[in-house]
Formats: sequence, C-alpha cells, structure tokens
Amino acid sequence: NSDFSKGTGSDVYKWTTSGADSVDGVQYIADAGRNFYMMTGSVSKAKYIRQQVYVNAKAGDTLILGGKVAAYATKAASGMNDSRKFEIRATLYDADGSYMKEVIIPFDPNVSQERQVKAAYVPLEEDCKYLYFYFRYYYQTDSFTIDDAFVYVDSYGEHYTYDENSGLTTTVYNDEGTKTTYDYGNDTDVDEVIQT
Repeated sequence: NSDFSKGTGSDVYKWTTSGADSVDGVQYIADAGRNFYMMTGSVSKAKYIRQQVYVNAKAGDTLILGGKVAAYATKAASGMNDSRKFEIRATLYDADGSYMKEVIIPFDPNVSQERQVKAAYVPLEEDCKYLYFYFRYYYQTDSFTIDDAFVYVDSYGEHYTYDENSGLTTTVYNDEGTKTTYDYGNDTDVDEVIQT
C-alpha cells in the first residue's frame, strides 16, 4: 500500500494514524494519476501515519527503507533540544515477534516544500518477520505530503555460514549461485575447498 490506494483504517494493509485531524488523509493527484497522503502540522500534536509490513527477510538479507515527501517543516531553534520530528521510523521484529531494532531516517527541514527522497539500507543479522513503517511529523506547524513509501528486501552480495563450535567460515555463497565450502578436518587449517 505504498501509494495509499487502500487508504487508512484498521484493516490489514491499511495505514493507521495517530493525532490525525479531519483534514488529514488520502488525496488523489489527477495530473499524476496517483494518491498521496496529506497531514497538517500541529504544534501540540505528535502525528504519524504507520503501516505494518511483512517482509519475511532472512539473516544476511538487506532491507532498503525509504519514502518521498514534501513539507514546510519547522526547524528547532539553534542550540535547542526539542521534540519536533520530520522523519521515517521503522521498528523491526523477529520471527517470534520480539523487537529487534529501530531505524530512523530524518528528512531535511531546510528543504521547503520541495520533494525529498530519503532511504537507508539495513543489513540483517537475524531473520526479520515484519516491521512497522512510520512517517512522523511531530509538533510541526505546516502541511506535509507523502508521495511514496517503500520497503525492499534485497539479498545481494556474499553470505557466510560459520561452524557453531570453532567460529570458522564453513560456506560462502553469493546471489549469482557460486558456493564455496571449506572443510577444516581436525584443526583450523583448511583441508579441502569445494566450489560449485
């Protein structure tokens, strides 16, 4: 539902909101032929839009998270530490539903009403079943539009498996299908290398 075509609400695959006002919501851009989400700022509200995304990614995979937005975001005064936010937040959960980590991707508040695309890559050290993907617009005064949200699972590069006891590399494989297996025998010296 990256283009908000399923709207908002409590159903699966819909975005949920917090702090939304009656003017906030999905709108259609006729010239572009697509939806966007508009949120008005409020100096007294921590507003966000959130969606649960099932990724079923494996350890060694990389998540690529991001979105395209435009806003008249208010900057914090110089030297001030305040609670204003203009960012993407993702919280990742493992196969058991236990919290793994948080990823924050800040947008630049100095870019005024021009489109920004921000993304981050997150290498996974363990399996990730799902994540909560947020656009957060906390204690802001002006409007904020979201044109796109994306979450990709990319398993590129080389992947390694290790012996549980010795910690030595046992297998190296890549996305092109090349696999190298190492046999150590009774010590830490490689006795045999098999490439397939």
